[in-house]
Amino acid sequence: MKRPSAIRCDAEPSTLLHRSQAAWPSDDGKSLVTGDLLQKAVLENDLEAFVKLCGLSAMIGYRIPSQPVVSWIMKHDRPDMLDELIRRYGHGITVAVKAESGEMNVGGKERRQYLGLKVDGHKFKKRPEQELRLLESPHLLNEAASNGAMKIIDYLAGPQPLAAYQFYAASQSDKCALYLRERTDLKTMLPKWLGWTINSIDESPLTFAILSNRIDVVKKLFQLEPDLMEEAMDTWFVSVPWLALQ
Repeated sequence: MKRPSAIRCDAEPSTLLHRSQAAWPSDDGKSLVTGDLLQKAVLENDLEAFVKLCGLSAMIGYRIPSQPVVSWIMKHDRPDMLDELIRRYGHGITVAVKAESGEMNVGGKERRQYLGLKVDGHKFKKRPEQELRLLESPHLLNEAASNGAMKIIDYLAGPQPLAAYQFYAASQSDKCALYLRERTDLKTMLPKWLGWTINSIDESPLTFAILSNRIDVVKKLFQLEPDLMEEAMDTWFVSVPWLALQ
């Protein structure tokens, strides 16, 4: 008969995996840097470790949050790690269930909806299908522009993000994956969702590059999307007219 191990631990697996602190030498070798294992993998550009940590997280049912992991990836310009997160979690796109208004009773209070059941002699209508809608999330491209992540900007301009989101939509079953799976215009809309656009308050990736003093990023953006950047520049001068007088 097998005996259980004498070793016991009350901590959750996710705590041991993502909240335990690791230490490693700084770049100059004069001090120690502390952080969790994912941060260590990003800093050391250890893609194999990063993928295995993502796999272990999936095994214990823990969803890696987008922050601060995406910020580390942007700061250190790791497009392969961003691709891994998109394939597993669809990071960069946020979907919510559109709220449905409930029935109101005579007293003005919201009446709970039951699925065709009779309660106190009243039959409630069936709940309508939940409608998924896209939320406006911080664009990955804007964050990359702010951090000067040139490799990630090239990644976001290429075909890999579409393939990553399609893989995520086909392999996962959460509401975001369902939303993307049902979109017939994903190829057309995805660049705008990633940030290749001018938003409702006239911000664009060019805005974030200029405000962050990233001249190399400005040149890269004009190289990749010259027409969009010219439109963004015109919009920038309209929004901030004193710049045109400099």
